[in-house]
Amino acid sequence: MKNFVKTFLATIFSIFLFCTLFGGVVLFNVEHNLSKKMIVKSVKEVDVVEVIEELKYTEGTNATTVIDEIYEEADAMEISKETVDQFLNSNAVKETIGNVIGTLTEGALTGKSQDFITVEEWNDMLDQAVSEIKENENISLTEEQEEKFLEEVKNHSDYIIDRLPTTEEFTNTVTSQELVDVQYIFGEQVKILGIGSIILFVILIFLLKYKDRAWLLYLATPLMVLGIMLLISGVGILPIILNVLEESEVGTTIIQIAVSNFKNSFVISGIVALIVSIMCFIFHKVPKKKEEVVQ
Repeated sequence: MKNFVKTFLATIFSIFLFCTLFGGVVLFNVEHNLSKKMIVKSVKEVDVVEVIEELKYTEGTNATTVIDEIYEEADAMEISKETVDQFLNSNAVKETIGNVIGTLTEGALTGKSQDFITVEEWNDMLDQAVSEIKENENISLTEEQEEKFLEEVKNHSDYIIDRLPTTEEFTNTVTSQELVDVQYIFGEQVKILGIGSIILFVILIFLLKYKDRAWLLYLATPLMVLGIMLLISGVGILPIILNVLEESEVGTTIIQIAVSNFKNSFVISGIVALIVSIMCFIFHKVPKKKEEVVQ
């Protein structure tokens, strides 16, 4: 009866451990993929010109007005559309866009005010973007065209910066209760609670099933189930969602890249969980084999 109770409790704690690990891994991957670093990386994979074309068909947006004006001004200076496309797709532009989006996202998740881009920093980015496209052998740009083009695009800098939402303005678009819930989920308290719960469940399982290292089986099992579920999500479910997005009008480039990032992070997390699970199984078997050799 005593062994039955220990086994029952160890099984319950093992299930709790799985639930905590699953929730923790999902939250970690969401936070990781919404970090400024990952957003910048994602934006660098985006064709900005393609996104602009998609925005033109988005009802109620005037996001492309300035871009259209830049194309018109460039055409008046006999600067080709391909040159402007290269300018918009330069690493300097993409990195700045990524940093702006990342700043807003991190501010919403953490509730902390973030330093925002200034007009001077924006103009520095424009200088870097033009210097970058000049290195392309297929782009022909005279010094006069470069100066006039930079002057024209910088004329729009104040307008663009003034209309970029601050962290506070961005968070105000979400209801206060939703924002509080999101910030709590990704806050330090939940992280501490999650880590503490994992440690507690491991200790309890160890105390209940330390004999013959049976506790390792109760760790290996939830880790194996977790790994399998993450791999199924990463290899099976998310690729299907990605294919649907690619074939539908809803599947914008940014959403597709975001789903692709989650797919990759789920696969990596699943593989790590399976490796740790297999190690637990191996360590559980090793002592038994040694005892058999001794006997």
